[in-house]
Amino acid sequence: MTKDQARTDRTVLAGLVTLAAAAFAAAVRLRLPALPMGDEPHYLALAQAMVDHHTFDPTPVYEHRDYWAYYPADIDAHVAVVDGRPVPFHNLGAPLLFAVPFLLWGRAGAHLVTLAAAVLTVVHVYRLQREHGIRIPYAGFTTALLALGSPLYVYASMLFVEPLGMLALVYAARVLLTARPAVWRLALASAGVGYLPWVHGRYAIFPVTFAILAVVCVPRSRVALFAALAPVFVLAAGLEVFNAVMYHSLSPAPGSTDALGEGLLRQSPLRGLLYLAFDGRFGMLSNFPVLVLAGAGLLLCATRSHRRLNLVLLGTVTPYAVLIATYPNWPGGFSPPGRLLSVTVPLLAYYIGALLQRLPSWPLLVAAELAAAYGYTMSLLSDAHPLERFHWLADPGNAPLRRMASLLGTSVDRLPPLVTSGNQIDAAAAARFTTWSAVTAAVVVLLWLHARRATPAPDPAATVDGVLAERGDGGLVERGDGGLVERVDLVTVSAEERHRERAVAAPGASPDAG
Repeated sequence: MTKDQARTDRTVLAGLVTLAAAAFAAAVRLRLPALPMGDEPHYLALAQAMVDHHTFDPTPVYEHRDYWAYYPADIDAHVAVVDGRPVPFHNLGAPLLFAVPFLLWGRAGAHLVTLAAAVLTVVHVYRLQREHGIRIPYAGFTTALLALGSPLYVYASMLFVEPLGMLALVYAARVLLTARPAVWRLALASAGVGYLPWVHGRYAIFPVTFAILAVVCVPRSRVALFAALAPVFVLAAGLEVFNAVMYHSLSPAPGSTDALGEGLLRQSPLRGLLYLAFDGRFGMLSNFPVLVLAGAGLLLCATRSHRRLNLVLLGTVTPYAVLIATYPNWPGGFSPPGRLLSVTVPLLAYYIGALLQRLPSWPLLVAAELAAAYGYTMSLLSDAHPLERFHWLADPGNAPLRRMASLLGTSVDRLPPLVTSGNQIDAAAAARFTTWSAVTAAVVVLLWLHARRATPAPDPAATVDGVLAERGDGGLVERGDGGLVERVDLVTVSAEERHRERAVAAPGASPDAG
């Protein structure tokens, strides 16, 4: 790319980082005066146990009411006894990262960890698109949509594990999709994914999918393969050893599987995906409709030239989504919306960018903005009223959506379907689930068909070492290492265009020469 393009890239990225940091910090500021909720105080209790009591067992924090420093009320201890040993319900990965900032700045310090992870995720979402053919305006626009109108905004201001998972996965995807990744980048991506089961047991599938994808995608070099596989194996195996010694369990999440009796493969994945997509309180698409665009973009990119990119992105998203859909506690207990699938959202950004770039009509751009504004408005309302962000399966509806409906003077809050408190779909909900599924499918297919008649989708193969091969002065583009190569060696162009470029490179030469 040219110097002007590189400068524009840096400017847009700086703007996105500023926007995301300001929005996320404002959300943290709104939430700090309220009590931490859901699992948040229990992650802090684990961090406090490490800092104050030098133990992984939070029992002393609950017994001595140390947690009153940030939760001045009685709270149920998230601890169980397995084989005579106290077992925290939650894995230790996030509290380990919170511990030092919590020691220095208390609860606000722990928030800095998730906020920083979310801002870095924004950086990698933008770079993932740019490295694989999405031009600057559409990559920037798509990144802004997700920064404000998706679960990325929701969890950036909260003490949940989702921002950590998002960051690890999107960075790993970037590295795996690089033609010749540096060894240190492979090792870092591997370590990040290997750490995810320490963060939460439901992320245990990601080291497996990463290892498989690394074998397929990483260049055939012993050093590169070792860098890609050794950290993830050591960390994943280390967790099993830790759990076996400390908790007498080989489960990646002894607190939930052993103590609470929860686990996977306990309901139909189709039913679970229906719930996870459309339930009015917890559903991904019902709360963040901008993600519907990813479905059309995915169909658009179902081409041979996108094979490697689809392998990495969908090879990461699909196994996790299908497995987590078989989890009977799919809402995540007392939980914000979109929790279990939110870790996959940054990987869907490319498909949204590809659709918008291929079909850059103003009605679609406005619709995307409105969809993101819908998600952002509900999230902002639940920042202003923090308790309303959390729902139980027994709740009769979505409180932020009711507030928005009241402000707009509409009955939009009655439209989304709701799963019953018994984890079933009654007759009224069945009709709504069917309607929402049909309308969503129709929108996706219509966008896809319309986009197919537009200009070709960006070709991720038109890159050099992960950097988009755009036309530069003299037909040159920049490699990942900063060198320059001729554009005609990277992308398919007509013979006539080749002659023109040669004429530019050699003034005075005949266009027909050579």
